[in-house]
Amino acid sequence: MTRLAVAAYPAERLPGLEALEAKLDAWLADAAAHGADLAVFPEYAGIEAALAAAPAEPLADDAAQTKADFARSAAQAGAYRDLVVRLARRHRVHVVAGSLPVQEGASYVNRAYIVGPDGLLGWQDKCILTPWERQNTPLCAGTRLHRFETPFGILGVLICYDCEFPLLARQLDADILAVPACTDSLAGQVRVRLPARVRALEGQCITCHAPLLGGDPACTLIDVNEGQAGVFAPPDLGFPDDGILGDGAPNGAGWVVAQVDPATLQHSRSQGAVAPRRHWPESARCALGDAIRALGPKAPLK
Repeated sequence: MTRLAVAAYPAERLPGLEALEAKLDAWLADAAAHGADLAVFPEYAGIEAALAAAPAEPLADDAAQTKADFARSAAQAGAYRDLVVRLARRHRVHVVAGSLPVQEGASYVNRAYIVGPDGLLGWQDKCILTPWERQNTPLCAGTRLHRFETPFGILGVLICYDCEFPLLARQLDADILAVPACTDSLAGQVRVRLPARVRALEGQCITCHAPLLGGDPACTLIDVNEGQAGVFAPPDLGFPDDGILGDGAPNGAGWVVAQVDPATLQHSRSQGAVAPRRHWPESARCALGDAIRALGPKAPLK
C-alpha cells in the first residue's frame, strides 16, 4: 500500500528561516505519523523562504515589490531546497516541495523540487504560464517534463495551470500525478480541481491536488488564496464510484491522506469498464472531417 499526504497549506510571512524550518518539520512529522510515502505541497508555498528573509514593510509599487520578491526567492531557493532535503531524510518520506521562483539564466522559472528520503531526485518547472503570470511577472516557461521512478510507481508533477492541458499529462504517463496549485478564487480552484479529476480518469492514474491557502497581502504572488485538497482516482474497478479517494474541507488547512494499492491501479487499467490509457492512440488516428456547410431551406442533403 502507498499512502499519499496532500497539503492544503497556509502561506504566511514567518519571522525567519528557523521558523520556516520548524513549520515544515512539524508538517512532515505529521505526514510521517500518518504513514505517508509521499507528501505534496502547493504551488508557490516555497516563497515563504523569500518572505522570511524580507522586510515586513511592503514597497509602494507592485512592480517593484514583485521584482524584489523574485530576487529574494532566487537567493533563497538553494537554502529552501536543502531544507526540504534534510527534512525528507529525517522523516523518510518523498516530498514534492512547494514551488518558488528560481533564477534560470537571465529569467526565472516556477520550480518544484522533488526529493526522496535519500536526497534530491530533481525538479519540475511550470510549463504553461497563466495570462496573469505572463503580464505581471518575469517568469519564463519551463520546456521539459520529467518522470520520477519511485518505490510506489512513476511520479509526475504538473504545476497548477499545467494540469489543464491533457497532452502534458499524457506525455508523463504517470502512476501518480502531483498537482500543486495556487488559486485566488473559487472559480480558480475549480479550474484546477476539475482537470485533476479528469486527468485521473483519462490517464487511469492517481492525482493529488494540493492548494495554497491564506497568503500575504504584501506579496503579489500569494496575496490571497482559496482551495480544497483532494486525491482522485479513475472512477472504475477497485475505486470509489465518484473517484474521490480523499477530500478536504474548502479552505481547510491540513493534510488529506489517502491510501492506494498499486495492484488495484494496475487491475483497474487492465480489467476496468473503460481503458482510455490503452485506447488513447486510437483518438490520434481520427482525422478531422470536412466542414459541414449551413443548410438552406432548399439545400439538398448529401
